[in-house]
Amino acid sequence: MHQNLALIDELTVAQNLFLNREIVRRIGPFALLDRKAMKDQARAMLSRLSINVPSVTQRVRRLSGGQRQAISICRAAGSGAKLVVMDEPTAALGVQETANVEALIRKLREQGVSVILISHNFDQVRRLSDQIWVMRAGKMVATVRSSETTGNELVALVTGAA
Repeated sequence: MHQNLALIDELTVAQNLFLNREIVRRIGPFALLDRKAMKDQARAMLSRLSINVPSVTQRVRRLSGGQRQAISICRAAGSGAKLVVMDEPTAALGVQETANVEALIRKLREQGVSVILISHNFDQVRRLSDQIWVMRAGKMVATVRSSETTGNELVALVTGAA
């Protein structure tokens, strides 16, 4: 999942969820979009992750930053992925939207989806992870258990002070 979300503002929630993996019905040599199936499956995907949006027919440009982030996460996990890589998933989000995204990450974990979280927010990383790999200058310098480290220790590892 990219930091810029990779959503298309003028498409609906359902269209964004199925972008490049649209459901089609075959009628002879023709393939027609099955819009009803995509809307139904979009509702199910959002429900499974407890994501609240006004409607799957709502254009993405009308959603809040947190809702957009949730759609992006749902799209990544909705294809049956067992691993989702997130790069700064709460960057530029407010407190409530950040809490909602963190709840969504926890929900993914509960459903057996592994999450790799790339972030400079060490408190958030400690809250959401079991294991932390610390990198400095493109090289892994430490591996620590989240429950056995502090934010200050992580800063020291990243900066080379440790």
